[in-house]
Amino acid sequence: TEVSRSRASGQNAEDMRSTYKVPVALNEAGYAAHLSKPLTGVEAKYRGVYTNAGPAFVTYDPTTGLAVVLPVIPNAALGDNNYVDITRILDASGKDINDATSSFNTSLFFKRLELRYDSDPVPHLYGYRSLTLAKDAKTESISEIDGNLFLNLPLDIRTIDFGASDVGQSKSFGSTTVTLRSVVGNDVNFNYKGDYQAFVTATAYDASGNLLELSGTSIEAATGSRQVDADGTYTFDGPVAKVSFAVASGILTKSYPISIIVKK
Repeated sequence: TEVSRSRASGQNAEDMRSTYKVPVALNEAGYAAHLSKPLTGVEAKYRGVYTNAGPAFVTYDPTTGLAVVLPVIPNAALGDNNYVDITRILDASGKDINDATSSFNTSLFFKRLELRYDSDPVPHLYGYRSLTLAKDAKTESISEIDGNLFLNLPLDIRTIDFGASDVGQSKSFGSTTVTLRSVVGNDVNFNYKGDYQAFVTATAYDASGNLLELSGTSIEAATGSRQVDADGTYTFDGPVAKVSFAVASGILTKSYPISIIVKK
């Protein structure tokens, strides 16, 4: 197993509670309009050479690597299920200088995009993917970058609800089972069985019914299989009285080729 990247605890409430973080129950047809055309209007904000990959605007800059910029697709930013697979990085002679054996290219943990929201100049989501070159290869020698963008979007989201007194109970939706291990102050400890990508997010409320800020997560993730039996912890900004786990009945996987010509 590998532990997923913890969410930064310093994000403000407006960001965390904005609509792009709210689960939306959509089927495949519901996603179609969001995926049908590439994002425009961000060309001046993201530096470097660029291309389009499905709905995404993808740029390369030596200081940041690949920037993947997307429309505000519902549910896309709720997890770490979207990623970029780099297939080759060519130099001017046509030699592949991608370090294919690096963990940055073999582990989903490093391939994943942690999507964030920005409203400038138009509302969009963005995430970064670093590149790893073979020994002695230089970034200035890169002439072409090829790969694939994978979007894994949750279908027909439903919630599994627990009160703080439901510790020890297990509840299921489809092939997914969530067990509430404990609720200790701001921390919710749980076990999840099922497709890792179908686990979307969790929301929590205090005793007065106020939505709590999600300040951190730690969830075991499968390195070789999507089917997991994993423990996790969600940390919120106040004592938890109720928690709702959002899970999906399935995953819509869309892949889009990326090819960026850095130097002609």
